[in-house]
Amino acid sequence: MMPRTPGAKIDELRRAIGESEQRRQAAEVKLADCERRLGTAGETIAAQDRRIGWLKSEVARLRDAAASTVPTDYARDARQFFSVYSTGGAR
Repeated sequence: MMPRTPGAKIDELRRAIGESEQRRQAAEVKLADCERRLGTAGETIAAQDRRIGWLKSEVARLRDAAASTVPTDYARDARQFFSVYSTGGAR
């Protein structure tokens, strides 16, 4: 095996630096992709949180609307009491 010349050593170092630079650039691309996906996931979660909040308020609104149209137990009992006596028979 021949002793390596200074030029060969420099070429080997340049090749190693080039490979290292390629790995660094690939890692940067991968990191940028992960950051993009994380940002997209954050936006999706925020949109879902807003949707859940809206659905909760809609359920509460509908519950209140339904409660205002349903008679109370007392009114229901009174209606049943009077319907039994107005027809003249027992249920």
